[in-house]
Amino acid sequence: MPFLVGLLAPLLLLACGNGGPQIRGLEDQVAAVGSELIIELSATSEGRDDIQFSYDSNASIPSDRGGLNQRPGGSAVFTWTPTARDIGVHSFDFRAFNSTGESTESITIEVKSAIGLDSLPIFRRPLGAGTALDIAEDDCIVVEILVDDQDSAEVVLTQEEPIIEGGELVQEDGLRGQWRWCPTKAQKAAQDRYMLTIGADDGDNSIALKHYQVILRDSTQRICPGEDPVIRHTASDAETANGIILSATVEDDIGIHGAVSLYYSDTRPSTPPDLGSMVLAPMALVNGTVKSGTWKVTVPNPVVDEEPGASATLYYVLVADDNDDKVGSCDNTSTQSFEMLVTNVGGTGELGQCEPCTSDRQCGGERDLCLAVGPEAEPFCFTACDDSSQCSAGYRCSPEPLDSADGNSGRQCIPEDESCSDFSCTDDAFEQNDGISQPVTLSPGSHDNLRLCPFKLYAADEDWYEITLEEDSEVTIAIDGDIDPNIDLRLLGKDGTLIAVSEDFGSTDSISRCLPSGTYYVRAYSYLFYSFTEDMGNDYRLEYTQTASDCGVPTSCEDDPFEDDDDTSSARIPDFGGLGESEWLASGNQICEADQDWYLISAYNAGSHISARITFDQTATEEDLDILIYDAEGTLLTQCTAEDPTGCTSNGQSGDSNEFLTFQPPPECSLPFACDEGLTCAPCDYYVVVNGFEGSENSYDICLAYGPEDACL
Repeated sequence: MPFLVGLLAPLLLLACGNGGPQIRGLEDQVAAVGSELIIELSATSEGRDDIQFSYDSNASIPSDRGGLNQRPGGSAVFTWTPTARDIGVHSFDFRAFNSTGESTESITIEVKSAIGLDSLPIFRRPLGAGTALDIAEDDCIVVEILVDDQDSAEVVLTQEEPIIEGGELVQEDGLRGQWRWCPTKAQKAAQDRYMLTIGADDGDNSIALKHYQVILRDSTQRICPGEDPVIRHTASDAETANGIILSATVEDDIGIHGAVSLYYSDTRPSTPPDLGSMVLAPMALVNGTVKSGTWKVTVPNPVVDEEPGASATLYYVLVADDNDDKVGSCDNTSTQSFEMLVTNVGGTGELGQCEPCTSDRQCGGERDLCLAVGPEAEPFCFTACDDSSQCSAGYRCSPEPLDSADGNSGRQCIPEDESCSDFSCTDDAFEQNDGISQPVTLSPGSHDNLRLCPFKLYAADEDWYEITLEEDSEVTIAIDGDIDPNIDLRLLGKDGTLIAVSEDFGSTDSISRCLPSGTYYVRAYSYLFYSFTEDMGNDYRLEYTQTASDCGVPTSCEDDPFEDDDDTSSARIPDFGGLGESEWLASGNQICEADQDWYLISAYNAGSHISARITFDQTATEEDLDILIYDAEGTLLTQCTAEDPTGCTSNGQSGDSNEFLTFQPPPECSLPFACDEGLTCAPCDYYVVVNGFEGSENSYDICLAYGPEDACL
């Protein structure tokens, strides 16, 4: 899942033609050795036939390092991953043509080395690979940004594609900034992981990039189907100058849905841990399966730069999520906290060529350096040299001394392609379609040779497609790919509202819906990647069919025959058969604007809980239904309202189709014979309320239950 390495702003450089398609938005580029440069090509034309593209250059680009891919709808994407042999300035002529004529635009691409800290901006903050936002506790996330550039007093900070809608980047001074995001209810429901990409441009080099994953978590206590994942790990102290390698075995009856996450800190976490205050380090599956596998990650040594004998406590939390609820968000999470004492034993480390590092001390030789590599400035160890004869095959001695992470300098043996990654995955021709801001237009039919490529060992991939319906249609989207890594499927409305989910394990998923005319998005995604496979991608096929159909959307809302059930005085009372534990079902219910449906449940046993599920189809935000809980006095206990949506959680108030809610009454809500000594007990009345969010209207079926076991699932 590569990212754009260069700013594309509209700038006319050279144009010639005869009234044919006119290329838009090209400008000179700076590329980094070993990193993929991506240029989106588009053009305008008065002709109706598709626009084709081609290019000529004095650069030699083998097919395994780039080229031009034509996209449907009259656009194309040019990619190039240059090697050290390509360092210098190259000319490119891009040509757009169709039956009306053609035009050509010319730009230059300068290839520069990307090893060392002497010129490329380096991100000092944020740390790690990402963070978590507990949407049950916090409404917004703030990410502090700090850039270091040895030869520039200021850089330009940018948000790179795919853009997270609603995120605001504010540059505070030449090297500092802040990114703030308050996810909407629809964004919380649409997906639980977003990739933030921040760019830093000093005007001389390729853009430095920081990829930072934001994981939306919900700490609301719920009772969900299935078993919790089991984490097996024992903490042990370490005496080393190297990074700290941590591994864990994770087991689950159905399987882990996403990568196991490790969060670390130099201060003791709270109970339960505040993951948002810790640094995220995604773990990679190194052997086994998602049902029973070993996950591993290396975190920075906290005392590597201290004097020999110095010690520090490393605190870390392991988090594993499963996916027992295949079409909803009620899944199980296991969280375990650990700590270990890390001691610096002195001397140098044992890391060799191209092994990850954080300090020169970790590299094997006295003159060996830890150097930043590529626009992401990932640090690796290299070996000292005076000329290339001292370097092994595939490496060359750097022409000039290189600056290290510790401020040391020297010539080093560096890879010919200036990359230390053995990552291998070639994306499909539809890239870059990694977010809702850059989808590929999808036409009906079969689409083969599609592929999800993770971004190194950093984050899994996602492919976005846009479909447009001129009339109401029965739509089916189906994917079929390799079993591993798992691929899932989601359908969203034009405003990003989640309509449907298919998250079966494996990569065979499908969604069928009758949809009104309009624009929709399809998201194929994976949260898993394996470090032990030769090629980390997953090939898949996508089938899209649409058939004109009357979706039966009513022109006006008609209330159900159960009205009035709009408040405490008129609430419907489910018949559970006395004190039995059977489920109560009711279909044919309708919520109209400014309407609510109230249901009364008396809670008796302190060990039991109320559970409720409503099923409905949601194709737009104005069809969003929620489940709320009120006490006997009519006080809202689930603080989710249109005026203040900050209390909305996935426990009954998400932004997608269907809702499930569980509620645990306090111990005093019990019959006297089941009451603990010293408590005055009596049954407690609660109201389960179905509400249309912001005046939404929709029909629904409801299941209500009360008892010690999971119900209505």
